[in-house]
Amino acid sequence: MLESLTLKTKNGFWALKLTGSHVEGTILAFHGFARDTHFYARLVDAMADRFRLILVDLPFHGETCWNAEYFTPEDLLELFEKISEVEDLRMPVYLMGHSLAGRLLLAVLPDLPFPIERMIALTSDGLAANRGSFFSDRIPFRLRLRYKTAILDGRFV
Repeated sequence: MLESLTLKTKNGFWALKLTGSHVEGTILAFHGFARDTHFYARLVDAMADRFRLILVDLPFHGETCWNAEYFTPEDLLELFEKISEVEDLRMPVYLMGHSLAGRLLLAVLPDLPFPIERMIALTSDGLAANRGSFFSDRIPFRLRLRYKTAILDGRFV
């Protein structure tokens, strides 16, 4: 069963879903563009008996309420601080990011407030035009170009 948690930060309220045990560690999972935490339903089914799963809705997605026009790496780092304050992050900790989230996590990886065992990026080439990302993400090319530009400018949209 998924437990809902809302964390308040400077620019909004992050929606998280939590489940599982800490037998083998903790997985923090972030979905890709135009998705929500339901994207990881199969992960929950397969791994909740061994891992504590923390599923995060990105700003402008799912149940997360965002008050700013865009979000920055600092916003994401603030979320990690809040998570570490309220959740027992048993080692090892794994970060998982699908598509756009994989790129966002890579951007903040050096500045995380806690150690991680491994970063797992799933189809994180979703910002480039290729046959595989079309089928896995279904993001129109014009939107991928917009988000690629925003990330290269140093902000998340």
